[in-house]
Amino acid sequence: MSKVWVVFLYEYLRHVKTKRFLFGLLSLPLTILLMGIIAVGAIVLITDFRPVGVVDQSGLFQNAQPFSEKEENPLSVEVFPFPDEETARKALDSGEIQGYYIIQPNYLTTGEVRAVSQTGLDEIANDTFTKFLLANLLRHEDSLVQKRILEGSKVSLKSLAEEGTFSTRTPLGLIAVLLLGMIFFFAVNIIGNYLLRALVDEKENRTMEIILTSLSTDQFMIGKIFGNMSVGMTQLFFWFAIPILMGIFVLTRVPLLRTINIDLTPFWLMMLLAFPAFIIVAALMTLAGATATEAREAQQIASLFSLPFMIPFYFLEIFLEHPNSPLSIGFSLFPFTSLIGLPLRALATSIPTWQSALSIGLMTFSAIGSIWLASRAFRLGMLRYGKKLRLMEIFRSRA
Repeated sequence: MSKVWVVFLYEYLRHVKTKRFLFGLLSLPLTILLMGIIAVGAIVLITDFRPVGVVDQSGLFQNAQPFSEKEENPLSVEVFPFPDEETARKALDSGEIQGYYIIQPNYLTTGEVRAVSQTGLDEIANDTFTKFLLANLLRHEDSLVQKRILEGSKVSLKSLAEEGTFSTRTPLGLIAVLLLGMIFFFAVNIIGNYLLRALVDEKENRTMEIILTSLSTDQFMIGKIFGNMSVGMTQLFFWFAIPILMGIFVLTRVPLLRTINIDLTPFWLMMLLAFPAFIIVAALMTLAGATATEAREAQQIASLFSLPFMIPFYFLEIFLEHPNSPLSIGFSLFPFTSLIGLPLRALATSIPTWQSALSIGLMTFSAIGSIWLASRAFRLGMLRYGKKLRLMEIFRSRA
């Protein structure tokens, strides 16, 4: 075990101390942060946050008070009632408001409202005005009735052929699964290339002949795989830590977001599957490095290993609309697709415990088998310089 630990530390430290690793570590968070700043800046620049006015000609809003959601939602506007259109027009001409709404005398029967502005009223102003109307029309209703109408309904779509439901709250979870899947794909390709390049270089310069005089191929491979895998896990931890901290900060600053309900089941399932999935990809990358004769050839082969994990994204509609179909269940159990397939099913239905346990178990056994296969391929191909190792030789040979 001590020899495995030595290999592990060597592989881990030699990557994390490089400028390339630090650049890769910071590039994604900085890119996301920059895109977020640009997006928020664009919204602030193109959105008019000046108040809007209301002129009531229907008599339904005579005692209406100024309406504001600034405490719950900073990206909103205030609504101020005006006694007549002449006063509202003066406020518009002076720039105090961005526009005003005239509630027509027959509003109760026709719902007609006329908007006046110099440049047009955007969606934020229209949404806030709609809430102003609802809040005042419902002011004499029970508080629970007001809350239900203002917040709206939480609709779930249910298939007649299946027991699973797809909630209207699910899109946030779906975005999270898609983002996690892309980060995993990005990370395994970076770390896989590290591992692949190291193996081929050591094979070409015959460094491993010296190394293997003091430890077994199994010890060498386990230390190498887990060392390089830990580099990827370090990246993922760093990439997740910043968004999580930012999310906690935003939740504490924006009370409106506290009401958002996100089911964390898909997230935890993906975290449980990510560790063995990393091992599988790292081991297969090692297998490619052991069977190839040069680095370029190995990289071309290894690029295919991470692609199967992304297959469920191509069947996204089936996962969400038919989560208990044979195809969805099969993808959620098969080791090469369960990393994405199982969380996608969890977004749309309640997965039986035995299926989740079976999926995680199959992924774990596949990880163990992939380490054995990579070690065997490495042992057979380490002394074959300039000669390819065929896949069937790995299973037939007794070495």
